[in-house]
Amino acid sequence: MTRCSSPTLLPWRWKAVVRGMVAACTVSTLAHGDARECIAVHERALEQRNKGHLTEAEPGFATCARSPCPPIIRSECVRLLEDVRRNLPTIVIAAVDASGADVVDASVWIDGSKVAERLGAEATPIDPGQHEVELRRADGTHQRTSILVREGEKVRRIQLRFAPVAGKAPVSPPSPGKPGIMLPLALAGVGVLAGGLFAVLAASGKSEESRLDRECSPACSAEDVDRVRTRYLFADISLGVSLLSFAGAAWTYWGQSSDSSAPSTRQGPVSSGLPGPSTWSVSVQGSF
Repeated sequence: MTRCSSPTLLPWRWKAVVRGMVAACTVSTLAHGDARECIAVHERALEQRNKGHLTEAEPGFATCARSPCPPIIRSECVRLLEDVRRNLPTIVIAAVDASGADVVDASVWIDGSKVAERLGAEATPIDPGQHEVELRRADGTHQRTSILVREGEKVRRIQLRFAPVAGKAPVSPPSPGKPGIMLPLALAGVGVLAGGLFAVLAASGKSEESRLDRECSPACSAEDVDRVRTRYLFADISLGVSLLSFAGAAWTYWGQSSDSSAPSTRQGPVSSGLPGPSTWSVSVQGSF
């Protein structure tokens, strides 16, 4: 075993050799001290991990996984550090107000301890188990919830909703006596589309009828005749839908503008005054 002693009493020619031995002894002493400290850090981190305190065990294993810890301790700490980071849960805490907008001006408290001044977008590491999450705003409002976090859960979203502040006047609903414009516009749009479809189908049916008159009348096949009749039928239906839609648009826009408190004298459907389907149908002549 190397013996460490002072070089001051030895001949000068041995001084360099002795200085080297003293330096080696010093390094060896420091190395033994580092090893003892690394072992202590490893044991404390292992104890925290076994208790389920993964957030406290993680920095300990990260410390003993680096130099100047001996290689055998480093390799063990690296393995345990990877295991802790794999099983350490994380949560993302979010909040919205009564309108559904994101809230960021709230401090974050977990189990009675303040962990953040404001809500952020980052995930927060947390130990497995039961926890209480609370958000506090500067106006005095706060929300809290209890959660059970499981080992290995990652980026679990925890969302809280703040109720409206008391005393704030609610938004008044629109007056029922004033009809909205969206329904009349929608009905008018349907009327335009149906009217356009009527024009297309009627023109197509007339064109097909003229072609049959030229090519096969009066011996046209039943299939050809049915095709013309079908186009006329759908043209009639489209015309009826168009007229009814325009009538409905006019009624919803002007018919409800009277005082809503006055009782309605008519509850049945409004008659459009349109002739029946047989009156509007375009008959196919029997000259095919």
